[in-house]
Amino acid sequence: MGVAEVSLPGGQRFGAEKLEPKAPGDFPYISDVAVAPNQGKRGIGRALVRACEAAVAAQVSFYFRIGN
Repeated sequence: MGVAEVSLPGGQRFGAEKLEPKAPGDFPYISDVAVAPNQGKRGIGRALVRACEAAVAAQVSFYFRIGN
């Protein structure tokens, strides 16, 4: 149905150094939010972002990048 990735400050992920845009090292970073085309318009993307926010609620700031 959908997927989202959360990078936490100071976290390391194999191969992440090659990804663009670079996640900031001092903020949680939500990226790669995707919903299957046949599941659109059901609030799944919104629910994924809210779940990501809840997962890092103890953090102070978020960095969002909208677009490709």
